[in-house]
Amino acid sequence: MEPTKVKLTASIIIAVLIIAALPFIGTTSMAEDDKEGLVIDFGYWDITWTETPLQDGMNGIELLEEVCSINDYELILSSDRSKVISINGQESLPDRPWTLFALQEKQWVKVETSPLEVNVSDYTLLAWGRASDSEDLIPGVDATGFEYYGYGRNGDSTVTGNQLRIVSLSPTITEMIGAAGGAELLVGTDL
Repeated sequence: MEPTKVKLTASIIIAVLIIAALPFIGTTSMAEDDKEGLVIDFGYWDITWTETPLQDGMNGIELLEEVCSINDYELILSSDRSKVISINGQESLPDRPWTLFALQEKQWVKVETSPLEVNVSDYTLLAWGRASDSEDLIPGVDATGFEYYGYGRNGDSTVTGNQLRIVSLSPTITEMIGAAGGAELLVGTDL
């Protein structure tokens, strides 16, 4: 056979194999994450995730007090306890006050009621952030919609029990992983 016909035949075979494999790519499904907890978003990708049960009857301020106690953060509230003045020395700003958000429909949504009136057991993930709106918060889900807070504990997957490993294909993403405390999970990076 001529070299051109060999290349054309090989290309057609490869194309057919790729088309046949398409239905199987990305069809793995993750188990539904049932972790509950609170994210404190200080801004600039400085976050604290604390897994804790969201108990019935607990309000947003009580949850924040519990998480601040666990993480040894100083919490200053207004005299009526309805507003957060500062968390761990990070004060509310006029255009970015400490605000309570809930993860709903795979995106953060500002909780419009007073944090004292919020029953935290109505949610799975909550976040306190110095943010004017939900777009200022660190995302709560990955590109597939998987809620990734609570996915790992002590370097192991809470879903499979396997050790977590990360391969980063971007220097920027590598920096973010390091800033989020995941540098020890990196097993490969791109230059």
